[in-house]
Order: sequence, then structure tokens, then C-alpha cells
Amino acid sequence: MKAPFQFISAILEEEMPTMHYITLDTNTWIYLANGTEPARLLHYINEEVDKGNIIILVPETILAEWDDHKDKTVRKGARKHVQEVHDSLEKIKKLFGAKQESDSLSFLLEENNDRPFFDDVIDSFQKKKNDIDNAVNSNIQLIENLLKQKSTVISAKDKIHVKCGQFALAKKAPFKNKNSYADALIIFTLLDYVKENAIKNAFFISYNTEDFCEKSNGEKTLHQDLISEFNDAVCQYYKTVGEALKTIKNDIVSKEELKLIRYWQEQPESDDDIEFCQLCCEDLERLSEVYYGAPKDLTDERGKENKIAAGECDWCSTLHFKCVDCGTVNIVRDEEYEKSKECEGCGLLYVIHRECEKGQIVSLEYTIPEVKISCARCGDNFAPEDMVENLCANCEQEYAYGEK
Repeated sequence: MKAPFQFISAILEEEMPTMHYITLDTNTWIYLANGTEPARLLHYINEEVDKGNIIILVPETILAEWDDHKDKTVRKGARKHVQEVHDSLEKIKKLFGAKQESDSLSFLLEENNDRPFFDDVIDSFQKKKNDIDNAVNSNIQLIENLLKQKSTVISAKDKIHVKCGQFALAKKAPFKNKNSYADALIIFTLLDYVKENAIKNAFFISYNTEDFCEKSNGEKTLHQDLISEFNDAVCQYYKTVGEALKTIKNDIVSKEELKLIRYWQEQPESDDDIEFCQLCCEDLERLSEVYYGAPKDLTDERGKENKIAAGECDWCSTLHFKCVDCGTVNIVRDEEYEKSKECEGCGLLYVIHRECEKGQIVSLEYTIPEVKISCARCGDNFAPEDMVENLCANCEQEYAYGEK
């Protein structure tokens, strides 16, 4: 027969939930924010943190990366996904042909005209864009609060930097494909903290299977180089948030949803540095990519040898170029060709000449003109770098010594 305290202990063990310590890689927070995984997973994490059932461990590197990517990568990633779905619907609609084409075939083919249905679907989908933007903004704010107000932030010790260097020299994961110092810093900072504090039920969740995993029997699993590191710290690795949280709450996500999440995870990642057409974003409220290709020849009359990154929007063909001095992306409107165009970032002047045949641009020439400024005292022209305010160097020196 059990003693009373044993019954009390058993009851407490049943009622008290197990504490879990979770760390989401930067890319995983991004995918939670943009809807790659169900939003309820993010809200569940927040609720369990508030109840004290989940503690979020955040290596400092993740905070820095999140600040760098939360606006550009999350918002544009979500909108790009919406745009791709919209474009697919448009293509399907086109398959049904124009109304008159359908009518002309109606005697030959017995079919219903489903085109109006797709018109309604597309219109409805367009109206959801604002809802999607609002949802993404809400997710970003929730993650901001979780990371900066409700998490335990971990700093990397000197020995962790040494360990990262050792793995890099040995070309061990995560250094197999590229310089992954930040990724190594994240996992080794986390594992060291978990081990030193004897933490149980620790999870690390990352979509970065390219650096952390290897393929075995058609399945991506934790890389052999890292298995002992995770085992020593008694920390579990998961590729998606759904998989990890399902071990805590089985009905948090369905098998069908997990399949869909894995499908999205396996899709090629978009380039984080992708550029979208400013004109389409502002005027057409659509995301259209700008393709730069190889750097173009640039005549820099300042005496520098330069190439310039320039490309066109794949939707409206608007020319974009990156300033060679500050890197700011500038668009060139029709009325701005053949004139001095000031970089929106640093004010550097450009002149872009175009030649057209039958309404099509056949060649473009990029020039940074040599700028001369007249000295207010002697009237001669000088380059801006040879001027001190409105005086040339000689006149300024004479003025400084009182030779007026």
C-alpha cells in the first residue's frame, strides 16, 4: 500500500506539465512569421511561455539576424508567395480563353464556362492581400515580443568561438558547403548552455537542413558530425516547428499539415538578396523581380574604373541600377533618360542614354559625369573634392590667412 505522500507525489507528477526549452533558428522564426507553418503554432508557443511551460533560449546571433531580416525577408517572402498563387490563378483563367473564344466553340464542345468562377476567385484573393499584410505584421510583433521580452538570451563564450574555428578548419558540419560561422555559433552556444545547466527537454528547430543535415535513405537527418554534440547536451533536433510541438501536444498539428509543411520546406529557397521592382510595388501593388545579370560597362568621368549593376523588371521592364558608391537601388522612369539623375541614397549624378528601334530599347549607356563647381572667389571650375565650401583650395587658403 502506498504511503499518503506517494499518492500526493503521483498526483503532482500527473498535473504538472513538463518544462520544455526551445530554440528556433532565425530562418524558422521567419517561416513562422510569413505563414509557412500554421500561425496557431506561434500563438501556442506564446501561450505556453506565458504559462511557464516553455522557455525560449536565444543565442545572441539569432537576435542580430532577426533584426536584419524581419522586414525584408519576412514581408517580401509572404507577399511573393501570394503573388505566385495569384499568377497561377491568372494562368488557369487564361486556359479557358476569352469569352468570345468560348462562345465560338460552344457548338463543338459541350462545356460550362467556368471563367467567371476564376474571376471571382482572383478578385477574392486580391482582397485578402491586406489581411495577409496585417497577419504578417501581427506575427512579426509577436515574435519581437517573444525574442526581446520573454526569452533567455545566451552570449557566446570565448571557448565557443574557438570550437567554431576548429570545426571550420576540419570542414565539419555546418561548414560542409560554405562559411557557416553564424550557424555554428548558434548551435554551439545553445548546446553549451543546455549542457552546463543540465537542461532536459531541449529542442533546436531549424529549416537549415543544407548545413545541419545529411541525406540518408532519402531522408534528411542530423549530420553525423553533429550527432554526438547534440547527444552530449541531450538536445533534440527538429526540422520544423510542427514536428517539435507535436511531441508536446499531439493534436497541435495534423499529419496532412505536416506533409504540407515538409513540402514547402523542400522547395528551393528564394535568394534573400532578391530585388523587387519599386514601380510595381508602389503603383501596381505586385511583387515583380528585377534581373540584373552581368555587370554593365560604366563610363566614370571621375577617373575611376567601374562597372554597374543594372537590370529590368520582369513585369513592367522598368530599368533599375545600383549606385556604385552607396549601393542604393534607383529606378529610371521614361522621362529621366538623357538627363542628370541623382542617386536617391548619396546624390551622385548619373546620365543614362538609351537607343531605341521600333519602340524597343536596343542599347543603354551609363555615365557618371565629371562635376565641376565654380569657385566663388576666382571663378575657376574645380571638382567637388577640391572645394572647401564654395571656395577652391587656393582661395580658401588665401582667405584663411587674411589675403582678401
